[in-house]
Amino acid sequence: MPDDDESREGPQFTQNSNTAPPGSWVGNQVGQNYGSVHSDNSSTYNYSTESPDELQRAAVNYLAADSPRPAEKILHDLMWGRPSTTERAYYYVLSILGGRSIYDIDRDLISEVRKAWKFCASKQRDPWCDALDVVMGLLRCLPYTAEEERKDQAAGDPEWDSEWMDLATLEDLPVERQEEIRQNLAQIASGLAKDRLEAGARERVLAARVGAGRLARVWKFFEQEPLGPRLYPLPPLQVATPDRRLSAGGLALLLSGGALVAVDLWWAALAALVGLLGSSWLLTAWGVEKTARQHVLDAEKHDAELYRTLPDPRSPGHWVPSELVADLCRLVDEQFAEARPHRRGTWSEQTVEVRAYLKKRLVDQYGNSQRPADAMKWLAHWYARRAAASGGPAWQPRGSTAPDAPVPATVRRQLWLGFAGTAVTLGALTAAGELLEALLMGLGEAGVVSVGRRTAARQRALALRESAERRLLAEEQKGHAEWLVALADRPTEAEMARWLAMDKAHVRYDAIERAGLADRDVVAYVVMTEGAKGAAQVRKKGRPPRYTAYLVRVFLLSYSGVREATARLDFLTGDISNETRNLFRYEALASASVRENGVRRVRDVKGTPMRSGRQRTVSFTLRLLNGEEIVSVREPSHDLDGDLDGQDEDLADLVLRNSGLEGALRILESVASEGADWIRRDLERRERWTHDLFE
Repeated sequence: MPDDDESREGPQFTQNSNTAPPGSWVGNQVGQNYGSVHSDNSSTYNYSTESPDELQRAAVNYLAADSPRPAEKILHDLMWGRPSTTERAYYYVLSILGGRSIYDIDRDLISEVRKAWKFCASKQRDPWCDALDVVMGLLRCLPYTAEEERKDQAAGDPEWDSEWMDLATLEDLPVERQEEIRQNLAQIASGLAKDRLEAGARERVLAARVGAGRLARVWKFFEQEPLGPRLYPLPPLQVATPDRRLSAGGLALLLSGGALVAVDLWWAALAALVGLLGSSWLLTAWGVEKTARQHVLDAEKHDAELYRTLPDPRSPGHWVPSELVADLCRLVDEQFAEARPHRRGTWSEQTVEVRAYLKKRLVDQYGNSQRPADAMKWLAHWYARRAAASGGPAWQPRGSTAPDAPVPATVRRQLWLGFAGTAVTLGALTAAGELLEALLMGLGEAGVVSVGRRTAARQRALALRESAERRLLAEEQKGHAEWLVALADRPTEAEMARWLAMDKAHVRYDAIERAGLADRDVVAYVVMTEGAKGAAQVRKKGRPPRYTAYLVRVFLLSYSGVREATARLDFLTGDISNETRNLFRYEALASASVRENGVRRVRDVKGTPMRSGRQRTVSFTLRLLNGEEIVSVREPSHDLDGDLDGQDEDLADLVLRNSGLEGALRILESVASEGADWIRRDLERRERWTHDLFE
């Protein structure tokens, strides 16, 4: 019996995280994309040690994510290269059968299934052996047509009774085992076995399509790791510097009056100068705050006029790609269009200033960041919601400067002391008969105070401006932190793959129902997916591309002919739209054309025999006898060279498997070449397949 750890019930998933380090995400591939690969270490696909348990968990995660080929390689090495268990044998058989039709399973694979089955038969019975027996019972029914099954069942055929008991035990398995078997044998099972396998599957698929909070979370998978905000200086303050000549004249008058007083009493002159200069310093606070705030308000109005007439930014040089500039401008406009509130007025006119400000800022600060435009989507989103909430210019912090701010008590006391000092000093000079000296020194003090007030108001306005920049940055940092919290529950790659698999199953079931068929009437089927036009794309290292929308094609091969349905799948919502359907007989198919642009090799550089290849594209075309082209698919496949056992699986293999094109080629080529005889020959193939497996 397997040990306690390995006899666990059901696949165990390790913790996954899509949080990537800065610089590791890509965005919506609109225009040019900078840095096309995410780099996270999700345990759904990667494994870092040689622990058999961890390798098995990675393989089971592959199966759950509808990617049986890498799981097959891992489990093959675990089965025959190390001490194995019945659990591994069960999952190994599923990995061989998963995603394959009988056209894809050759004698070598049949031999592997038999070896794994015999391995379980040699061990003590346990739940994993029971699950594998159910799998083998389903495979034993392959050569039966639905009509033959009904006849044997009615006649009480002992052989059929034995096989039917194997099928009946399917319902005795845990729900997790039933779902694993259904998922991986869907393309092989037929007849009543298929009916048994698919029983209740539609309801489970419908629930799984929206499970794990899909609608609230799926959009987060396509969001970039956001770049943090940076301090962005506002346009320079347009306030004139006080005339130095006025300041110099005031000082000259003060000194002149003091000199005249010093002729008679030098200590009186010194006291008068000290008193008036001190009073001047105290009086410079008079109206400074109000004037400074008015300067800031005037600057804000000037900024608004500047941004209102500012055209969309252009690339300042080769270090800022023009495509990125266009993407940043598009991003801002899209976010503001989505945030439009329900109120009077033209939204585009109401937000022209803040949009111009934001476009210029994004180009200035992030144009040379080597990151996609969507890395700053959060900031455009934040400003759009901020503008919708009104409350002043969106590029100014909340609670900005007001011209009628109350004067602090300390400033009022300072002014009273200044006025008192001036009055006492000038009064003393007047009482002493120094009228001319008092007049000169009073005028000089007025000049000094005037220049001091202007200088202080300008410095205060600059300080208010800098404070506004810092407060705005603090508000942006808070918005950035909130965005990170919102993205904390991004879907894992396994969840994305699971949702897509459920969507494909739903589209297939829907096509069967619309065609008026039962599951047993479908001899074989093909589901193909490709990214829809205009859909955003994200690809992580070692993963197939994920799209926000797919074009899904379903081919149902029944006893009467081929039914083809095509629809657009909105992956963010699960909605299916723009469906088209075609029906044609087998004898109407004329040809299936496949073109692979690449090279296949039979040896490596050292001359060692091996199978490898390098492909760039794979295209497939299906035509009717009347010359009509009913299917035309072209998939980019890039490099086929790579190491599945390493950290980066071949992108080509991923793309082909994920699209369904790989499985479609063999089936549709066979249909086109055999025509009306395809049904008969398909049954013959199933009989040969079952004979090789069980005899």
